[in-house]
Amino acid sequence: MRISRSLLAAGAAILVVAIAGCGGGAAAPSSASASSPAPSSPAAVPSASAPVSRGTAPSAKPASGAPAASASGRPEASAQMTPIKAAYTSPTVVNGPLWVGVDAGIFRKNGLDVSLELVKDTAVPAALQAGELDFALGGGNEVVLADLGGGSVVMVATASDYPIFSLFANKKYTTVQQLAGQKIGITQAGSAADAAAHLFFDHYKILDSVKLTPTGTVPAIFAAMGQGLVAGGILSPPTTAKAAQQGFVELVNGVKLGDPLTHAGVLVSRAYLASHRDNLQRILKAYAESWTYCATAANKAQVVKSVAKYTKSNTADADAAYAAMLPVWQKKAVPTVDPAGIAGVLKLTNDPKAKAAKPEQFLDNSIIQAVAH
Repeated sequence: MRISRSLLAAGAAILVVAIAGCGGGAAAPSSASASSPAPSSPAAVPSASAPVSRGTAPSAKPASGAPAASASGRPEASAQMTPIKAAYTSPTVVNGPLWVGVDAGIFRKNGLDVSLELVKDTAVPAALQAGELDFALGGGNEVVLADLGGGSVVMVATASDYPIFSLFANKKYTTVQQLAGQKIGITQAGSAADAAAHLFFDHYKILDSVKLTPTGTVPAIFAAMGQGLVAGGILSPPTTAKAAQQGFVELVNGVKLGDPLTHAGVLVSRAYLASHRDNLQRILKAYAESWTYCATAANKAQVVKSVAKYTKSNTADADAAYAAMLPVWQKKAVPTVDPAGIAGVLKLTNDPKAKAAKPEQFLDNSIIQAVAH
């Protein structure tokens, strides 16, 4: 079994329908501010054919230690704010620099009024190319599949060069090999979680004998595990902390495994890269500043607060997620994309064009390198 491109096309189709104004299901990204409420986590496991869900992020208020506030209560910044539409694809700690950049006023300090949305991962490339989003935190898998399929998206900064995912399973399973023949929850085919599943099971030589089962979201995977619908699932922090608390066992930790695989990064369309270079320079300058902020131990309270808010977690679970991600932030002073991580994605991609593709086709580190020094 190899990574499928089928849901990429489905995501693009859903986006077109959403933009056309179809009632129910997905809605096109809005320009609403980050003060709109985020969608709640699903109470039950959604159908694999369910529409792409979208929603705006939780309220983003400046924290202590952020840029000084004006009389309006918002951080001081340049007089002319540039509205920026951004998205993230899953409520997981890997998005920390994006969330903290909004909450601590780092984007506003750079003249950017960033609104956030939660958008299904495989719908992101189409949304970027349609101009519905300016940038997104999306998976390495998504950019590779999009471009191999004729798209034009590029990763311009990393969120992690290793998968911030773990394989958790019912405690009756004590080895990865015992999961052969069992259903394993992923978000959807073509997603970052799907790529991590392929990496894990390929590493243990049982990829062809497990049944990867799309459930929609990481919280939905956890719900399916609790209901006994799947034997295990690909989870990310802070959901990993909840799984451990309820007696599920971690069989694989993506960072500890040590196989490079780009989890996520900052994605833009190549058209945006060419025509909005000034905006992108400011976006990546703010992102690099926020990355450093997250890596600085003195800022832990604000980072944990933002993680708890956007993931709808308690402080203890958000703290565990922060602890899992901190080594990644601290290991890299500048969040450039590691070609080895993209190579890991290409290795697992079931597309004839992937064999001849080079990692450099899918990334551009020039701007993040320029603005972060």
